[in-house]
Amino acid sequence: MTKKDILALIRWHYAGDELKFAKVCRDLAMEFYDSGELQLSEYILAHMGESPTFEAYMDRVYVDKWGNVLSEQNGKTYYHGNIYDKQPITMTEDERKNLKWRPR
Repeated sequence: MTKKDILALIRWHYAGDELKFAKVCRDLAMEFYDSGELQLSEYILAHMGESPTFEAYMDRVYVDKWGNVLSEQNGKTYYHGNIYDKQPITMTEDERKNLKWRPR
């Protein structure tokens, strides 16, 4: 976040230009997301009435009949946990980086 971003937010807010204000907010949320500030990014989008969604670059992500979360990429299958476990689903750093963030 730069001084330029703050000034743009103030300018578009007082000018009443909601579209440009929302674009700057989304750009900031994306910047925070890219830098690892996921909660701050989600906080900004929540106040804008938007929810972040994720689209994987993997070929296929699915849950099998036993509740296993699996993904397929380049012909290989990866296990990410089980939906019935009380522990969070795990992903490697590379898999996490391959998630594409896209606001609704």
